[in-house]
Amino acid sequence: MALPKRLRQFYHTIRTNRPHLTKPQAKTLALWSDAILHTGSCGLTTVATYAALLLRQPQNTRRQRLREFYKDAWKRAVLPYLKSTQVWECPSNAYLWSADFLENFGGEGGDESNWAWTLKLPISYAYNGSFFHEGIPIRVLGERYQRARYLAEIPEPSWLILLTETRVNYPDLGGWTLTQELTLRSGVVSGKGLLQSHRGGVNWVFCDGSAKWLKVAATCVPRQRWTPYERDQPLFDERARNLVEEYR
Repeated sequence: MALPKRLRQFYHTIRTNRPHLTKPQAKTLALWSDAILHTGSCGLTTVATYAALLLRQPQNTRRQRLREFYKDAWKRAVLPYLKSTQVWECPSNAYLWSADFLENFGGEGGDESNWAWTLKLPISYAYNGSFFHEGIPIRVLGERYQRARYLAEIPEPSWLILLTETRVNYPDLGGWTLTQELTLRSGVVSGKGLLQSHRGGVNWVFCDGSAKWLKVAATCVPRQRWTPYERDQPLFDERARNLVEEYR
């Protein structure tokens, strides 16, 4: 991102006083500070709109970059508890360091947060977006705001999926991806899905910390494991009938 002249002073001040920040982080902080100064708002939508006009970029692109700036990827949040980042690497995953994704605003290979960090993380695991995505309380439960989920909302921790294996760079995968073929900038990978498979199945981690290899269909029928809501079962019945070829 090339900074307009008006932002360079912000950038140099930040680099001088916060030398631990990477250049992309310092540039984004300079942009956010300038937006607050001129709009009087620190809200993501306002700042993204201002930045998009200033930099002549699509608003959605700038919004995503700003969102990644202030919200760490979950894999980075647990780094202090790991001895090595190699725990994220699945030897069977051919897409660990791929940059060939449609939604890759930073252009870096591997995890979508890599554009802002010196420490690079590979692609391998994703959380269950059908339940844990912060937007679910709004879209599914009719609430007004995004939020994390409460422990009390997980009636059967040993049943509900927490993590799965992935071939794409974003942090979550939901049940909606089970019927989708992997689509890259270079084209559609026919017959291959977004979940990384092993002998036709996938390794899953559940909310009680247990792990199990299961066929993808077994997470859908006869009783789905993606949400605790019985009303979702017909949706997963349909998905089980239309799985990507790789998972059948």
